[in-house]
Amino acid sequence: NKKYYKEHAMDDTMLLVLNQIIKYNVDSSTKELYLKGKVYQLFSLLFDSNSSQPNTTCPYMMNDNNLKKINLAKEIIINEYSSPPTLLELSSRVDLSLRRLKEGFKEIYGKPVFQFLLEYKMAMAKRFLIEEDYNINEVSIKLGYSTASHFISSFKKRYGVTPKVYVKNFYKN
Repeated sequence: NKKYYKEHAMDDTMLLVLNQIIKYNVDSSTKELYLKGKVYQLFSLLFDSNSSQPNTTCPYMMNDNNLKKINLAKEIIINEYSSPPTLLELSSRVDLSLRRLKEGFKEIYGKPVFQFLLEYKMAMAKRFLIEEDYNINEVSIKLGYSTASHFISSFKKRYGVTPKVYVKNFYKN
């Protein structure tokens, strides 16, 4: 009578890999190998995300005051993503020690503050490129990158392709 499955929301990376599996339509001798590799990659991402989730109750969720402060920190990051405060400034603004902010944020949102910020910026980048039709220079400025090449590098590291290739593939499919 045990449950051997777990519902899990897919993050952007998982969705990208799943999209690559669905959209792959090349008949070649390596098709089976490619698809197996993508399925393994998807499982790896899923297992990795599950291993970071604690099985015990988060102590920051029990303290309503800390929870509000950490939620406020998240809102500040989202509202100021192009020029975010440092961790020290953020901890001061939400009136939490640096340690409590870092630990609590990771416990509640499943990732460190900087990783959350980077993932948010990359999600905004996709939106700006596709929905708003901004060019790469405009997106890099809006996101607060010092140079377009730094933005391109971050985007490629996150999604495995440059912004230009991403947009091209999006409109191709």
